Amino acid sequence: MRRVLARGRVCCGHGTDPRRWGPRGRTTIGVGRDGDTLVVELTGKSGVDHVIEIDDALVLAAIDVLRRRRSRSDAALLAYREGRRWRRPEPAMVNEYVRQVTGLEVSAKDFRTWHATVLAAVALADADEAGDTAASRKGAVATAMSEVAA
Repeated sequence: MRRVLARGRVCCGHGTDPRRWGPRGRTTIGVGRDGDTLVVELTGKSGVDHVIEIDDALVLAAIDVLRRRRSRSDAALLAYREGRRWRRPEPAMVNEYVRQVTGLEVSAKDFRTWHATVLAAVALADADEAGDTAASRKGAVATAMSEVAA
């Protein structure tokens, strides 16, 4: 779970029932493979579509196991067994797990935030702008933020 959150830069939504949650907080995730790459397709905030590619062998192996568990009547990727039934984890459960295993007061969203921070730092370090002037620094930051947001 930690690797999927960290490598995939996703956070937990609030379910898929629009009657319960409305249009915000809903995320529909499609997961497929392209050779040795996991392809995750999802619709995020404001209806923006995202495609995330993950080429981590351990994540691929875990997702393969999760996909084998699915049935035609329940295509949920993440699930846990309770007795004889499979149940979908609630976002609060995932976030509690993240807090337990890290010993920190964090949530799944913090993985995504941290990853974006690292990407921004790399983009700034690789910037063509010299950063000698305020305008140059502002341009470098704008370019970095555009790259991270893409």
